[in-house]
This record gives sequence, structure tokens and C-alpha cells, in this order.
Amino acid sequence: MSIERNIVTTTLTTLGSILSTKFDAPESDLVPTVTFEELGLDDSLTLVELAVSIQRETGARLEDGQLYPDQTLGGAAALIDSVLLESVHT
Repeated sequence: MSIERNIVTTTLTTLGSILSTKFDAPESDLVPTVTFEELGLDDSLTLVELAVSIQRETGARLEDGQLYPDQTLGGAAALIDSVLLESVHT
């Protein structure tokens, strides 16, 4: 397994933990291809709350609009990793 894939997998696990504990998402639904909308997280306020939770857990500061209803968990995990990597290089 490559380092990049391992990092995304770790971030996906962290994201799943946030979603299951703070947003009551069923763990069985937390697969990389599921969207926030499919999990019932389809309004902007909920996505802002999720972004705040992500920042608290990972340190990744997401801007408004970076999380959106039809985004997959895999896509969100890759975004979080990208933001974290960018913050290391600045």
C-alpha cells in the first residue's frame, strides 16, 4: 500500500468516526463512495458544523463551500489530506 493511499485511508477512518459519533451516521453506510447528501448531511449549516469538527480532529481548516452535499467521503478525505499537506508546505 502506498503512503498516499495509507494517508487517505487514515483520514477516511477519522472522517467516518466524526460522522458516526457527532452526526449519527450509520457505520455501515460509511464507504468512500457515499455522499454527504446520502447520509442526510445536505444543508449548509450541517456541512459547516462538519467542517468545524474536521478542523478540531485533524487540524485541516476547510473554507466555506469546500464540503458540499454531493461530495463523496473519499473525495472529502482527499480534500482534507490536500489541505493538511498544503499547510505543511506554507
